[in-house]
Amino acid sequence: MVLARWTLLDRHVVVRGWAQALVAGSLIVGGPLAVLAPEPRWPDLVTSAGVQIAVVCALPSVAAMRELAIVGRGTPLPYDPPDRLVTSGPYAYVRNPMQISMVLVFVALAVTFGDPRLLVPAVAAFAYSAGLAAWHEGAQLREAFGDRWVAYRSTVPSWVPRWRPAVPDGAAGRATLWVAADCGICSEVGRWFLRHDLHGLEIRPAAEHPEVLYRVTYESAGVRASGVAAVARALNHIDLRWAMAGWALGMPGVRHLVQLCTDAFGAGPRPSRSSVLEEQDDRLGDTCRLGGALDLDRGLHDELQPGRQLGDVAEGDDRTDAGADQDGRGETHLVEAVVELRPRRLQRVDAQAEVGDQR
Repeated sequence: MVLARWTLLDRHVVVRGWAQALVAGSLIVGGPLAVLAPEPRWPDLVTSAGVQIAVVCALPSVAAMRELAIVGRGTPLPYDPPDRLVTSGPYAYVRNPMQISMVLVFVALAVTFGDPRLLVPAVAAFAYSAGLAAWHEGAQLREAFGDRWVAYRSTVPSWVPRWRPAVPDGAAGRATLWVAADCGICSEVGRWFLRHDLHGLEIRPAAEHPEVLYRVTYESAGVRASGVAAVARALNHIDLRWAMAGWALGMPGVRHLVQLCTDAFGAGPRPSRSSVLEEQDDRLGDTCRLGGALDLDRGLHDELQPGRQLGDVAEGDDRTDAGADQDGRGETHLVEAVVELRPRRLQRVDAQAEVGDQR
């Protein structure tokens, strides 16, 4: 009832997707296993390895469900479809990732338990997908998305995955990975991606982003991720093997654990260089406003030679009108190291200003 209410109100789409995946997985996979009750025929090590292979075979299905929820804002069920055509994630490699996963899972389980009866659900899943689902869902998608679906269908195969991801035409198919150049670990991540053949992904410095970024950030149409989640999504733009690694890395729990480890090893959040400069500009502006209109540019730095006081320069230059501040007791303040805020443009200036009643 809760799931039905959230569906009617269009709330918690990711939770709805996970709930449907758990229910469907329990019925589709757990049901045949419970009815047939296969007994392992191989040593425990072989059986354990086979079960792990079956879990890996289920990975594209779970990743596809998350992609429908995050990008398409919908779920796999026909009465709760996505609002937009999803062509990213597993859908950039094959049109039916969920059906392929189910077939591969039952094949892996049949081999693991040595029970050919488990091939019957695999044949049933293939027949349903190739027959009813392809006919019914294909007509619905063509009606909903028109030429975009036709172009996608002509590019992405139905059952045999592509090795490289398909990139739709237009800006909607492009993605950007923003990497901070002043972060050692982040820049190494950017260089690693640049050494690979990227499809539909552009690597750009985080300092060029209009916002302040604190982690490696991935942006695409309707999707934004940061940190380990951004790297996981960026791996989808290389090839199928790295995409599989990205789908596993992006799973809840795995992603959080890896993010915790990377933060512990020095890759925690930090502002991009642009934000540092903005903060420096703000601090410098506050300092100047306190003093009036002090302009510590390179020309003034050349005028401030060792041994000369700020008052000596002020005689011919009203820019230094507020070189120092004097409180109500007549005590002078030291003007020191304002230029430390902009180390690339200015050098350190130390000057002691003695002014009378002026600021």
